[in-house]
Amino acid sequence: MKALAKYSYINAKVRAMLSRLLEPEFLANLAGLNNVTDILSALRSTPYKDTIRQINANSILPEELEKIFSQYDLSLFKKLLNNILSSREHEFIFVLLQKYEIDQLKLALRLWHKKIPFDGNLFFKENIGYKIRMEKIAQASSLEEIIIALHNSPYADALIKMRDKFKQTGKLFYLETALETDYYRRLVNASQNLINSDRYSLNKLIGIEIDIFSMELILRLAYYYGLAVGEILEFLPPGGIKVTPQAIRKSYHTNGMDTLAGSIPYFRYEGFKEILTKGFDSASFSLVESMLYEIKLQEIKKVLGGFPFTLGVVTAYILLKYGETRKLIEIIYRKFYNLK
Repeated sequence: MKALAKYSYINAKVRAMLSRLLEPEFLANLAGLNNVTDILSALRSTPYKDTIRQINANSILPEELEKIFSQYDLSLFKKLLNNILSSREHEFIFVLLQKYEIDQLKLALRLWHKKIPFDGNLFFKENIGYKIRMEKIAQASSLEEIIIALHNSPYADALIKMRDKFKQTGKLFYLETALETDYYRRLVNASQNLINSDRYSLNKLIGIEIDIFSMELILRLAYYYGLAVGEILEFLPPGGIKVTPQAIRKSYHTNGMDTLAGSIPYFRYEGFKEILTKGFDSASFSLVESMLYEIKLQEIKKVLGGFPFTLGVVTAYILLKYGETRKLIEIIYRKFYNLK
């Protein structure tokens, strides 16, 4: 009864917050605007309005907007997390929110890799999960120095796993992917410590999230890096529902994208197979990312309707809000840097 009463209250709050998420059509309209100033002006009619008022649209960088919008998310989540009672629930949410910390870490790694001077305005003043000094990451003289700076976090081990691959190729993608894959592995593990009802709903939600991540990863690895099936499998995190190592092995026995499109259920959505089999470029990859975002919205909302009185309610909202923010930031980056 205690759990029912707690989640009845949380469910009501989440339903109200879900109604304030931006519709995919609105985001699509933002992508069609001329510049970042127009995008910020359009956001003045949304729940972002109070945040936008504090921004000088004529001088702000996309990286600063990324920080501001992420901080906005975290402030919303704080209102929900005050109602999370058990230590195991807190432990799971602690891992879940590390996605925002990983984004900050990836930004610091990009500054380091490109030898761009550190700018503290791009980073949170307070730590989200672990005590990490981002300036040490951005100003490090070597990857080994970065790993040492991260020794009190799980991120050090993740980077060690891809250290050789990074040194062979010089591609930061491998380090970023290692952080993401390790994150999902730890998130799955954290969910296993919860009560059965929470664990059941979370397995579905996390599974969808991992499926979408794995699909984007497969496309990047196959098209941009030309990796074989054995190499791709080592990057995939555990916990997916429909995008599994077995499905990928089956799809690659002919080494064709036709087989991949047929073997993974999400790729059967209208329009996917045509894109995958007609040829691929940066424009079509952007289209695929938009389609995957909408699929994730649909799939998570299906699960949300079936588990109103579990931790899945909070998790679903956090996943959807994070996805919205990443989509919004992607649009801003593309517009600011004039990317196709």
